[in-house]
This record gives sequence, C-alpha cells and structure tokens, in this order.
Amino acid sequence: MAVGFAKDGAEQEEIQAVIQAAVSHARKQLGDSTTVSRTHCLECLEAIPERRREAVKGVKYCLTCQADHDSIFTRGKRNCWHRSMR
Repeated sequence: MAVGFAKDGAEQEEIQAVIQAAVSHARKQLGDSTTVSRTHCLECLEAIPERRREAVKGVKYCLTCQADHDSIFTRGKRNCWHRSMR
C-alpha cells in the first residue's frame, strides 16, 4: 500500500496513540473509588447533584462540564475520498 511520505505503520501508530490517550483520560476521570466526590464542579463551580456523586465515585465535574471534557476525544466525520465510499 502506498503511503506517501509516512513511514510504514504510521497510521496504526496514530490509532494506537489516540486510543492510549482516551484510555488515559478515562482512567483519570474515574479516579480512585475511595476518593470523595466533590460537591461543586471544578470548572463552573455549580453544585454536582447527589445522585451523580453517588453514581461516580470521585466525580470532579458536573454533567455539562464532563461532556465538554469528553468531547475532546470524539472524532468528527472525515472529509476524504476513500475507496470504501465509492
């Protein structure tokens, strides 16, 4: 397969790096199960609902701010022409 100027396996390395970053982010967000949940969000300082604090041990963010943080790892549609799109 022709890959232009990229070295062999560069695409696979990029995929692995993205997966590793997502796993690392998820682990940081989970926290330690013995960690006490915050009562107010680190980002917006709004109160975190009791049910969320009970469901997610060690929670640091409200639902809105957590969604913003998680959106970093979502991948939008690619704008490319690929043989699978023919």
